[in-house]
Amino acid sequence: MFRPPHTPEPMSHFLFHLDIARSLLSGGTVMDRPVGEVQAIAGMATPGTSREHRRVRLPGRKKQCVQCRVKDVRTATNKCPETVLGCFLCRTHLCDEQCFAQFHHSL
Repeated sequence: MFRPPHTPEPMSHFLFHLDIARSLLSGGTVMDRPVGEVQAIAGMATPGTSREHRRVRLPGRKKQCVQCRVKDVRTATNKCPETVLGCFLCRTHLCDEQCFAQFHHSL
């Protein structure tokens, strides 16, 4: 593999994580943005909003809608609907506003 002469040597996985931890603990940035801004971009909580039930994009892969699974709702291919959206506080995947409302009404 070609490596330009100005590129630093690769660091180990452990040293990479250690470097990130030190940067974050010292009030540094992630990807040249303040840490709070990165969390807001990712749909995560920003300070002062962590106690709200709200519909956001959850990190990670698509998962089955919890409410559709309970109601046994199926798609045309006979699968439970999958979504990346859900409740920030509950960390549950919920596919639309109706499922979001029904899920929280049943709590």
